[in-house]
Amino acid sequence: MENRLVRSYPSARVEKRPAKLHKHTIGTYVTLLGAATDPRSKERRAGISGSEFEITRTLPGEGSGLQYRIKNITSGLEFVVAEDQIAANQ
Repeated sequence: MENRLVRSYPSARVEKRPAKLHKHTIGTYVTLLGAATDPRSKERRAGISGSEFEITRTLPGEGSGLQYRIKNITSGLEFVVAEDQIAANQ
């Protein structure tokens, strides 16, 4: 048998970041904040700002924030919004 020199290379290290957790859960009732209160926003023009919505799905974030799919209780319209655009109803 011949002797072979075997080189081992350190494996690439993958840093695992903790998964971000959604603040709200499916079924929670929320209202829109921020741009939805701007009279020029499409939500305001559609007459849904200040309306009550239900979270129907949690979505992964685009960029730095998490997202939700919400459904208007009255009209049935659905939107995708960032976590900082909604607040839970009390």
